[in-house]
Amino acid sequence: MYRRKREIVWPTDEEDAAIVAAALSDPDAQPLTEDELAQFRPWRARLLAPPGAPTVTLTMEFDAATIAAFQR
Repeated sequence: MYRRKREIVWPTDEEDAAIVAAALSDPDAQPLTEDELAQFRPWRARLLAPPGAPTVTLTMEFDAATIAAFQR
């Protein structure tokens, strides 16, 4: 079965300007300030246990259909 390759359609400069203007006009969705951006941390840093923290080894079993669904 032939699958069509997905194609990303990028907005033109005019469309992009209209999108940005509409987003900036929303008082509930203002851009983050530099101070707010500085508070962000990488996802990986949040997912790992801090150095020296106790860890637990865990083994889980899944049926083949579950594993196949995530391998696509």
